[in-house]
Amino acid sequence: MHINPVLNIEMKRHVRTLKCCWAFFGVNLLLGIIFLVSYFSIVGRNNYLTVGHYRYMMQCYVIMAYALFGALCVLLPGLSGSAITREREKNTLELLLSTQLNPLKIVWGKLLVSLWMIVLIVISAFPMICVIMVLGEVSLLDLFKLIISIVFSGIFIGSIGIFCSTMSKASNRAVIWSYVTVFSVTVGTLIFIPMVVFLMKVRMEQEGLLGQVDLGKWIYLLLVNPLTGFFGFLSRQVGNGSELFDVCSSIGNYADDFVVNHMCGCAVFVQMAISALLLYLSAKKLQSYKR
Repeated sequence: MHINPVLNIEMKRHVRTLKCCWAFFGVNLLLGIIFLVSYFSIVGRNNYLTVGHYRYMMQCYVIMAYALFGALCVLLPGLSGSAITREREKNTLELLLSTQLNPLKIVWGKLLVSLWMIVLIVISAFPMICVIMVLGEVSLLDLFKLIISIVFSGIFIGSIGIFCSTMSKASNRAVIWSYVTVFSVTVGTLIFIPMVVFLMKVRMEQEGLLGQVDLGKWIYLLLVNPLTGFFGFLSRQVGNGSELFDVCSSIGNYADDFVVNHMCGCAVFVQMAISALLLYLSAKKLQSYKR
């Protein structure tokens, strides 16, 4: 089996660092605190779980899943944002470009390193999540789907970091731009859309109009939010799968809108297309350095 040389070398270097150990410890400590707080708040004074209490363990699983997604948003921009600039600062970028690896393989290898670190962190959290499997209704297939969803989100976030790292000359600047961009597409869109809805309501009240606010095509901004696909995935696991559409329908009439009716799949498709474009542009930028 052929392994990307960049992935092979970088993984050996990353797993031996103290930062990697602290990242593993921090994520598992956070999940452990979430489980203990959830468990003891559910058990209460009775010191045992009733049949009706087991459904609350699924809520604990959802909180843990979002905690892993939060760890992805916190760790991945820092890992991928310094991937290329670190090589430039160590004066090893020219040496790396002089090898038989083309720039696209170098960029892809750097992205795989960041993704593999996140996957290892998720795998290290399996013992804690498996407790939910015993007390709740989570299966191994659900955990596998959780990893797949995190990987898709990681490709999008990681490609943003790789692009910022390729376009910047300093690691600090590249990491800052990575975090700013990731924050903008995740939290920024969730803030911007309610603001637009609020302004529409104010305008309707001033004009004396009654009825539901129709956000229109502004809802398509959610397609670039990695949280959209992750939310849609979890709703299919622990809900009826229509929660994402219900949220969109509360701010517009999208009954016949194909994109909104398939928001989760469309969001993943759009983000993967943007990721491919960012990686291609990053490879073209490295090709210019090679010349």
